[in-house]
Parts: sequence; C-alpha cells; structure tokens
Amino acid sequence: MSQFYNHQTLPEEYYTAILNRLFPEIKINSLKKIHGYDSIVLVVNENRLFKIPQRKEVINQYLLEERLYPYIKSKLKIELPEIIEIRKGKQNFDEFVVEYKIMKGNHLTLEIEKHKFSNNQLVKIGKQIGKNLSQLHSLEVNDLVNLGIPKFDSKKWHEEYEFIQKNFLQFWNEDQQKWIKNLYENFLKIWDLQSFTPTLIHGDMGNWHIFSEKEYIIGFIDWGAVKIDDPAYDIRWHESQNEQDKIIGQAVLSHYNQIDPHFFDRTSFYNKRLPISKFIKSVQFNDEQRLKDGYILLENIMKYD
Repeated sequence: MSQFYNHQTLPEEYYTAILNRLFPEIKINSLKKIHGYDSIVLVVNENRLFKIPQRKEVINQYLLEERLYPYIKSKLKIELPEIIEIRKGKQNFDEFVVEYKIMKGNHLTLEIEKHKFSNNQLVKIGKQIGKNLSQLHSLEVNDLVNLGIPKFDSKKWHEEYEFIQKNFLQFWNEDQQKWIKNLYENFLKIWDLQSFTPTLIHGDMGNWHIFSEKEYIIGFIDWGAVKIDDPAYDIRWHESQNEQDKIIGQAVLSHYNQIDPHFFDRTSFYNKRLPISKFIKSVQFNDEQRLKDGYILLENIMKYD
C-alpha cells in the first residue's frame, strides 16, 4: 500500500460545487458535512440530507437500498431511510447524489449520552431492538433473493482465513498472529457444525445505526452491508465491555427468538473479528484510517480476551 486513500475527504467547497451543479434550485445557506467510510453525508439548510459515495462501488449499495427499503417497510413497523430523489452528473462517480428524507429522532449512541438512561430505560431499548430484529430475521428469503440481496456463503470464513494467511501476516507481530490463528481455527470447528437458518441481516447493526427518540426506537439506517447470512451477526451488544451495552444486549436476547445451540460462540467470534475486518478493508480501500483503527481495536480486544 504505497498510497493510502484519503479518509479525511475533500474540502467542503468540493461537495458544495457538486450540489450546485446537480441541484441548482437550492440556495445553500448552511452545510454540515459528515464523513463515513462509504459515504459523505451533507445536511443542507438543516432540512435536506444528501449522500455522496466515497468510491464508485458504493453506488451499488445505494441502488440495493432503493429496492430494499420499500419491501421492508411493507413488512415491518420500523422506520427506514426514505429516498426522495437520485440525481446523476457526468463528471465523476461522486456525482451520483441521493437525497433522503430526514428521519425523526437521533442516533441511539447520542441519545444514550444525552439522556443518561437508567437501567430500566436501557432494558426497554433492548427489548424493542430484540423484537424488531426477530421480525427482520423472519422475512421470506426467496423474496429477498429476487431483490438482489447477496446470498449466504457457507465457505466464506474458511476463505477469509486462507486470504488472511496469504496476505496479512506482515501486519502483525508474533503474539498477534498467534491470537488471530487461534481465533479463526477454534471458530471454524464450530462453524462447520452450524445449525442456523440464514436470514436477512442488516450486516452492520449497532447503536450508531439505530435511531431513537429518548428510549423509544424509531428505526434503522445505513443498510449498505445488508445480506442473507447468520442472524447472530446482528446481535453483539452483550459481548461489549461497555456496561450500558451489556444491559441492552441482555434485554435484546430476552426478546429475540432465533437463538440456536452455537449462537453465542458465533457472536463472540464476530465481536473479536472486528479489528480483522478493519485491516482487510484498509487494504481493499487503501484507507490509512481503517488500518489505524484496526491496530487499536486488536490491542483492546486481546487485552480483554
């Protein structure tokens, strides 16, 4: 990786110029820029929200979400991002701009920080999440395949471990390599005994992708990692070192109805694998920030393991 992807994004003026070209009817009085790994989010005049892709392949995520959201909203009583309009320019991939209706509520992480919820309120939050995920994971898989949702791959973790051994050992010292080797090899013995039914999963479920008003869950956002896969992948709160998340996690489990014999072995692996995901994506997207995040996460997880 001789040249890293610039995770800090381009200047605000660059994105303002894109909006001026594609939405000339808008007079931009204020603009707030939020940069994520996949998209730039722009809030214009405090009442209009736009997403711009950071890489060309992210456009496929937007198109998948456009097909998926109406289907899920027809089945479940949760709010999802609502696409108002897509406009496309001709100069570059980042002139594929999607405008979304601004959802009521706020990120659950920020609501927890703001309101300092009691344990009873955290339990209430967890119960709502558990019920919603039970419904999400019960949707008809064949309908979702027809929408183009990526299918389940039973060999993917074996393939990922082989890929890591071939391409990533140089990133880690001897202790880190040993820990990662044990993590995968112990998990793969369990994975080969899998007994779950693949379902639709959000794929990146966590407090930042849940919207709430105080302790009332409104809906889920950022479905770019959606797939048909292991439902346990969406449930990892109880694995957290954060006491608030542990309380939420136990309440999620109390109202979640698809726990199988190896469920918790898998949630444990998914939680511990998070830094590995950062390393892989840092190479795929040439992203120095992800690499730094990977080292920090790996150090923290090994400390508590």
